[in-house]
This record gives sequence, structure tokens and C-alpha cells, in this order.
Amino acid sequence: MIPFLLEIFFTPPSDATLTMIRDLFKVETLDVRFASPTGQPHKTAQPSKWNTPEYYLYYLVFLTIPFMMFKSVYDVSQPEHPGYQNYEKLLSPGWIPGRKVDNSDSQYSGFRENIPYMTVLLLLHPILRRGYEKLRSGDATNKVNGKPPAGTSASRTSDARFSARATFDLGFAIILLIALHGVSTIKIFLILYINFKIATALPKQHAGVATWVFNVGILFANELGSGYRFGDIARILLPSTTSSVEKPFTENWGTWLDSYGGLLPRWEILFNITVLRLIAFNFDYLWMLDRRAGSPVEKKNLDVTALPERERVSIGAQPHDFTMFNYFAYVLYSPLYLAGPIINFNDYVSQSRHPLSSTSLSRTIPYAIRFVLCVLCMELVLHYLYAVAISKSNPNWSETYSPFQLSMLGYFNLHIVWLKLLIPWRFFRLWALRDGIDPPENMVRCMSDNYSALAFWRGWHRSFNRFVVRYIYVPMGGSGQGKIRAMVNYLSVFTFVALWHDINLRLLMWGWLISLFVLPEVLATLAFPARKWQDSPTKYRILCGIGAVGNILMMMAANLVGFALGLDGLKGLVDGIVGSLGGRVFLLAACLTLFVGAQVMFEIRESEKRRGQRPYTILTSTMNSSTLSNLQGELPAPVLAFIDNAISSFHKLPGSAIFLRYIRSSYQDDPVRSAVELFLFIFAVRYLLAPSYSTKKTKNVPLTEDEIDELVEDWTPEPLAGPETDFERVENEKRPIIVGPAGPKAKLQTGRTAINLASYNHYNFAANPELTAKAISTVRTYGVGPCSPPGFYGTQDVHMKSEADIAAHLGVQACIIYAQSFSTISSVIPAFSKRGDVIVADKAVNYPIRKGLQISRSTVRWYEHNDMEDLERVLARVVKEGQGKPLTRRFIVTEGLCENVGDVVDLPKLIELKLRYKFRLILDETWSYGILGRSGRGVTEHQNVDPTNIDMIIGGLAGCMASGGGFCAGTSEIVEHQRLSASAYTFSAALPALLATTASETVTLLQEDPSIIATLRENIKAIRAQLDPRSDWIRITSAPDNPVLLLVLKDQVVQDRGLSRLEQEMLLQDCVEESLNNNVLITRLKSMPIGPGSTPRDVEKEWQPQPALKVCVTSGLTKKETEKAGTVIRHAITTVLKSKKWQR
Repeated sequence: MIPFLLEIFFTPPSDATLTMIRDLFKVETLDVRFASPTGQPHKTAQPSKWNTPEYYLYYLVFLTIPFMMFKSVYDVSQPEHPGYQNYEKLLSPGWIPGRKVDNSDSQYSGFRENIPYMTVLLLLHPILRRGYEKLRSGDATNKVNGKPPAGTSASRTSDARFSARATFDLGFAIILLIALHGVSTIKIFLILYINFKIATALPKQHAGVATWVFNVGILFANELGSGYRFGDIARILLPSTTSSVEKPFTENWGTWLDSYGGLLPRWEILFNITVLRLIAFNFDYLWMLDRRAGSPVEKKNLDVTALPERERVSIGAQPHDFTMFNYFAYVLYSPLYLAGPIINFNDYVSQSRHPLSSTSLSRTIPYAIRFVLCVLCMELVLHYLYAVAISKSNPNWSETYSPFQLSMLGYFNLHIVWLKLLIPWRFFRLWALRDGIDPPENMVRCMSDNYSALAFWRGWHRSFNRFVVRYIYVPMGGSGQGKIRAMVNYLSVFTFVALWHDINLRLLMWGWLISLFVLPEVLATLAFPARKWQDSPTKYRILCGIGAVGNILMMMAANLVGFALGLDGLKGLVDGIVGSLGGRVFLLAACLTLFVGAQVMFEIRESEKRRGQRPYTILTSTMNSSTLSNLQGELPAPVLAFIDNAISSFHKLPGSAIFLRYIRSSYQDDPVRSAVELFLFIFAVRYLLAPSYSTKKTKNVPLTEDEIDELVEDWTPEPLAGPETDFERVENEKRPIIVGPAGPKAKLQTGRTAINLASYNHYNFAANPELTAKAISTVRTYGVGPCSPPGFYGTQDVHMKSEADIAAHLGVQACIIYAQSFSTISSVIPAFSKRGDVIVADKAVNYPIRKGLQISRSTVRWYEHNDMEDLERVLARVVKEGQGKPLTRRFIVTEGLCENVGDVVDLPKLIELKLRYKFRLILDETWSYGILGRSGRGVTEHQNVDPTNIDMIIGGLAGCMASGGGFCAGTSEIVEHQRLSASAYTFSAALPALLATTASETVTLLQEDPSIIATLRENIKAIRAQLDPRSDWIRITSAPDNPVLLLVLKDQVVQDRGLSRLEQEMLLQDCVEESLNNNVLITRLKSMPIGPGSTPRDVEKEWQPQPALKVCVTSGLTKKETEKAGTVIRHAITTVLKSKKWQR
């Protein structure tokens, strides 16, 4: 709560002390896993409510009620209180003057008394490890920084480090075990050996079941056998036959061995945590058998220290790591042996090999300070609030304490339980951090900051919850097989959890109560889904607050049964609270207070979302985790007594007698009717609180099964594709087919040779002898294809070289190559933009971009093509609409050289707007890379713009570069994100090596020989001079340096002849055919629009490119040949337009 109170009541810190305090209480101090990866607010975050009148009322409650809560327990902990004499014998002398300490909890007292000795062990253990490593290696190979000396591979260094750590871990563990358990260490190693053989010796299909049977059996055997005392074993193996006067020989030697039991003779009490590691190792080993050989870390060249925990665990240890030696070192790892937190074998091996930055001293010291503060808090509570001693004295609750005092005794009992578990867990985790291992933090939230049963369970013993999910809940099917199966799984999980804690009825009842109390939350979430209340968030928040109150009361009851009072103690506590009118009034006030607390908890979660904290620190959504009060079964007697008292008071109201007679007759004489009325009442409440909805519904005619079958038989599904039109049929029939290479002059299947102006072979690289020789050499070296995606052995050194060459050419940090040009931009967009994000796009963007926008499911805002004023208008509107709402990612997407129009974007103005309105820019240079600029770097070079101002530059390699695929260039973070998030990169085979080599070579040629681009531009000028200025029918929309000339009919021609869009397409197709008759091969602009709608009627409404001829200029022709081709095209257009067919 401290960070949030600082946020509410204090201005931003102006001095170093306050800054240090706020940093100390950041969530990252507990565990770096909780840190926000981006710092960006979550999409669903709501505006802050801290400064609203509603919450100012809540602040008043928080400034008064907590003081009263502490004072109530402090008063009953004074010697003057009548009940003090009952529990005084349970108190011990304290170190605070004038106060005794409540050290009556046996579990925590043992830990508390040994804190000084364990602190010495915490300090000594890492020192001994470093001394051992220096003696072992004599160099810096195994130091924490992990930097290998010259000539040593990183893999060998990490192996050496793991070997050294495992050796020390096992040696130290043996010494510690002998000190703790004496001769019982033999029993522990015997159990560990049997478990190891179950995993490695049994067939795989039986080893999993055998693991569970053995380890659950060990839990029961340890309890029933009391740790298998040698005295008991001796009496079984060697029954005594001596006289009763002498001590039996079996008792002598068995008892003698038991006398060397170490500091903790009852080793079986703490062995339950070891059982979890036994299960984890066996299943990690069995799952390893399903993986392919080889280390993904080495094959993907991953930095393990930078990987999230989930990926480190999923990569897994290698087969050679699953040795008995490493197994013993892991299971008996000293810092985590006694109490955890739990870490699986895969993570232990990974961190032993590659130490994490989270174990550095700069991160460990703040964590240690937090630990000391927790210990100090516990000491203050134990010295001033004797809640544990009072509960252990079994008092007469109702006669000795008021209802408020009773509830606070139960509340602080739970707080002490929380602290007594938190402190040991944090101590042992601190020890592990100092030793270079970072296990997960067990306690995520304060006990008082929980309102959801599901979230409370996840955050109470977090590493155990993760174990249960990974090794029990998910293998059983989780919640993916229906709600009934999910509840059965929940019941099974909590039964195991209860038995694992301790095999007794009290904890078993606790486990079942947890399962029962989770059920209302799940059912309420289904009955009141958040999506139906999006238009009424305040009503839904209040409804959630009511449900949260019931949830909190149920969780308190369950945990008081399990960890503090037991079932009988809870009954006495409840009777004391609700057994009087004052108690019932207090219960109502307490529920209102809990409601206020729930509202503050909701806003705390929203604050976390606004700060962009990791999803698993925001354990459950505010709106999805609340429940309604559960009214099932017969009401308890105290509740019925409360109802009777309320009825007596209600008699004073006019007309109450008639109403009460009706209620009594319904309940006593007709229980069925009462149940129906209760259902109708709940339905009425649900109906009144439900948000508004539309009543316009399609009238459906009820049909019988036979009628349905008859309709199905008569139904004819629509074809997947519509019938081919006459225009499409003729066009397909007349499509020319090229025989041989598609060079500047191509041989057609008809036998004629035509000038080829329908190919993107602008530089005639396809016939370049140097590139051909290089491609042949590459094929002979690497083969024809990688046959694997880049992330799975498909990446080759030529790919890395091509990426580096392109990045250097563009002047950016990094680059990533895709195997298909089309899918590059259509994968990059959804890799960064998701549902709820906003994309502002040019209306004329090409089909791959539109496909990427569609896949991303983002909100798309369109601006008029290349209209910077309209773009600014749209950006300003998007920013205005987003004010007061959760921040989302916002992008501008456009083309450098527009495929559908041919013009160039105004990039300087675009960057100015992007920076002003704080948008990210995705620039598609598929058609401008290799074309524009002095060396072909694209629009950035053409308009003298710094490429680092562009977030992502996408280009194609399949056109003028004579290669294949595409690329995305930008910062290293942008590139690395795509290697796991871009579908076309992850799930497509890598670019063939010969194409990667070709891309590198063409980039080099463009940089080294500027005449290549200059020659092409001369031909562009030559052919343009024959077309646009000299033709009465067409105009060119392409930019002057664009080798793809788009020729559209002049507006006057279209208007005078009344040409529709289809007629324009048919006219231009006639021009293509007329040009081909004169041995010049050109084509039409063809596009597949995808816009706001998907039906033909909707497509007509969206922006569509104007029908155009497409002429692709090449430097493979001479200037004279190019001019002649231009003349032929102009004459062909004139011939068609003057023909009788198109005379209007």
C-alpha cells in the first residue's frame, strides 16, 4: 500500500531520500519478473479515480478504521484486560521494554530463534563458494560475470561453471544434511535414489504414473511412519528375545542411531518441499525425452540471461544434464532445501550456467532491506498484538470479547500467518539470490490486498502455485475441457495441496473449502461477464465490490480453519460475532468497510495497469474476479436468529405484518414455492441491474427435425468462387507465355520475340554474369533451399551477411530478411499492432499492407492519398479521441513509392507530423528500395531524410534486386522482436541461400557503380518523352524517377466517352494486346482491394486505384530501343481509342 499512498498524498519526490524510499517499494525490488517490459499502460486501463469525490470518502475511512482495528487488538492484549490471565503463560519476555512477545506459534518461534545462526550461514555460504571456485579453476572462467577468457567458447565456459556449481552445491548440501538430520541423511538419499530410478529406468509411459504414486505414497509413509525411526526398524527386523530386566539389544542399537538425529531429527516434517522437487525433476526429464536433440540456445544463438523465465524453462536442460549427480545437487540445493521457493530443474540448470543480472548486489541489497522491514513489522505485531496466544488459549469468545474485537483477532491472526510464511520464504530466497540463483517470489501481495479467491491462491504461495499449474493442473487438462471438468480439476488440485501441507482433517477441510469458495467466483464471472457491462462501468464496479465482500469473508473463513483456529474455533468466532444485535450491526458495518477496501483494491489494480506492470503482477482483472453472495442450501442457525431479530424490528413499520405473514407462510408451508420465488427474486435483481440492450430481433420460425433435414437437402451452398466473366476469360486465354529467361527481350510461346516492359528486371540483373556465377557457386555450396524456418536451423551465414549488408546500406542498426516479399509487410504490422491499437493509413496503400491491417484487427483510420493536411486532421482527431482513455500504440502506415499511383510520399512532412503527434511510422519501401536515391537506398536518400527517424522500413528484394523475399530494418529491438512474433518469419522456410547471396551482391553493385541507376533513369526520361507530353489520351501518374510508369486515361477522355470502370479496364486491355501485336509487352495495373467491407457492395464504396497501363522500364535496352518502345505504346493507345469499338 505504501507506493499507492505516496502516489495519492504526496507530490513527486524532490529529494533523494523520498526517491530512494519509492524505489525501495517498487514491485521490481521484490522480483524483476514483475517489472513492466515496455512501461506502456495496458489497453484496458481505466482513468484514475484517486482524485474523485468518491475516493475522498474512502480516504476518510482509511484514515480512521485502520487505527481502530489496531487499537481493538491492542486493548485486549493489555494486562488489564480480563482475558489476559488465560494466555499470559504463552507469552515470553520481549526485547521491547515493557512488552512481552507472543512467541507461541511453534513454527515461527523455531525460525525466529535461529535467525542469527542462519544469517551467518547466509553470509558464509557464498564466500565458501567463491573460494572453492577459485581453488578449482584458478582463473575467472566461473565468475558471475561469465565472461570467458580468450579462446574459450561460451558453451564450454557455461558447462564448466555449472559443473563447479553443482559440485559445490552437492558437497555443501551433504554437510548441511548431516548437521540438520544426522544419520537420517541416509534415508533421504535412499528416497532420492529410488525416485531417480523411477524416472530413468522405467518405461516412459509408466514413469509418470509411478512418480506420482511413489511421491504421494512418501507423503503418507512419512506421516504414518514418523520418519522411519531406527528404533522401530530394529524392533521389526530383530524382535527382542531378552528378558524384560535387560534393555533389548534391538532397542539399544536402534535408539543409539536415533540419538544422532542432528539439529532437526524430524526430517520428514520439512521433506514435503523436497517431494515437489522430486516430481519436478522426473517430469522435466520425461518431457526432455520428447524434445529433439541439440541445444536451442546454441542453435538460435540466444542470450539466455535476457530470456524471460518461461522461455528459459521451456527450452529445458539438455539430456547430458540429467545425471544423478546434478539431480542430487538440485534437489538438495541448500538455500531452498528447507522451505523453498520452488524452482524446477530446467531453471536451476539454466541459471547455474548463465547467471541472471537480477542476482547482482545492487538488486539484492534493496531486497534485503525489504526483508529486514518485514521482520521488524512482525516483531512489532508480536510485541503489541497477542492474537495468536489468545486464539491458542481457547477463550469463551462471545463473553470475553466484543464482535469488533473478535473479528480483528481473526483478521490479525491471518496477518501473522501471512508474515510467518513470508519471512522464511524471503529469507531463503535472499540466500539464493546472494548465491546467484533467482527463484520466484512467493508472496506477491499483502494479505489485505486480495479480494479474489483465484488471485489469492495464485499469490499466497506463488512458486507452489506455479508448480501445481505446470505439473498437475495443465497435464490434467486445465480449464479447456469444460467447466465441470475444470471444477473437478480444481478439487483435485486443492486436495493434493491440502494433503501436501499436512495429512490431517483440518487442512483437508481447508482445501475443500478453498475449492468450494472458488466456485461462486467462477459462476458469477459467467453470469455477469464484463463485456456486457462495458457501457455501465460504475454499476459493474459496485456490483463487483459487493461480490468482493463475500469473497473476502469466505477466504478469511477458509484460511482461519486451515491455518489458525480450526473448524471449532471458527464456529465459536462466528457465534460470538453474530450472536447479538450489536454483532450483527457490526457485521453490516464491516461489510461496508470491506466494500470500501475492495474499491481501493480495484483502483490499485488500475494504477498498476496504468504503470504498465506485467500481467502476472495484476493477478486478476478488477471486473472479472468478483462474485455475488452465494445463497445455496439451508441458512445456518445464527443467520436465522439474525433474521428473526431483524423481523422483530421490522414489525414497527406500517404494513409490515401483512408482508411478514406472507414470508412466513411461504417459507414454512411451501418450500417449493419459496424456492421458485427466490429464483424469481434473483432474476428480477439481475434484470434490473442488467445494462440496456436492443429488442430488435429477427423473427425465427420454429422447425421440426424433419423440416430442418428437408431444408438441408434442398440447400445448395454458394460456390467458393463466382463464375468467370467474359472479360476474365478472354484475358486469361490471351495471356502471353514466355519461353526461356525473362530478359529485356523475351521469346514468346508463339515464336515471336518482344521487348519486355512487363518485368521488374529494371537493371537486367537477371542476366548479369557476375551474379549468375555467384548464384551457381552458392547453390553448389549450400544447396537449393534451407528446408526449415529461420528459427529452426534455417538460418545460415549468408542470411546474416545479407541482413548486415542491407542494414549498413540503409544506415540503420539491424535488419531481418523474410522469405516472401508479399508477406513481409503483412506480417510486420500484426507483429506490433494488436486489437485496440490505432493505425492511420494512406487510402492508396497496396494489397499486402491492407492484408496486414486486416490481420492486426487494429482500429484503422484512413487519410486521403498523399494529403498531408488531411493526415494532420486525422492524427489530431485520433489524439483527441484518445484523451482520458487508456493509452494504446499508434502507427502511421504508408508507402515510399505508391504501387497503385506511382508517386512519392512527402517524407519530411510525414516525419514532422509523426513526431508532433507521437505516432510510430511504418514505411513500406517495397517499390522504392533499389530505385530512388543516388545509391538506391530509397525515399530516405531521395529526400535526404535521416532513416533513424523511421521506426520500421520495409523493402522488397524480389523486384529490381533480382532476388526474392523482403526485409524489415530498424533498431535491434524492432528486429529481434520479429524473430519470435512475425508469423511469416517464424512459420515459413528461410530464404534460399542463393537468393540471400544475390541480395547482398546487388546491394554491393548499386553502391559501387552509380552508373547502373543513372542508365535506368536515362531510359525513364526517354520513354516518358514519347508518352505523356505527346499523347492526347493518357497521362503518367508515376514520379519522374519511378521506372514503373502508370498510364491512366485523361479525365476528359473518360467523361466525353462515358466510360465506366469496367469499360476502362477493357479498353486498356485492348491497348495491351495492340502493343503486343507490335512486339512490345506491357500489362495493366491489377489490384485486389480490401477495405472496410468484404461484400461486393462494400468494395464499391472504398478507395480503388484508377485503371492504368503498367510499363516497366529496364536498363537492359538501349536508349533508342526504349524510345521506339514508347512510340509503339503511344501508337497502340491511339489506334485503340480511334477504333470503332471505342468511338462514342
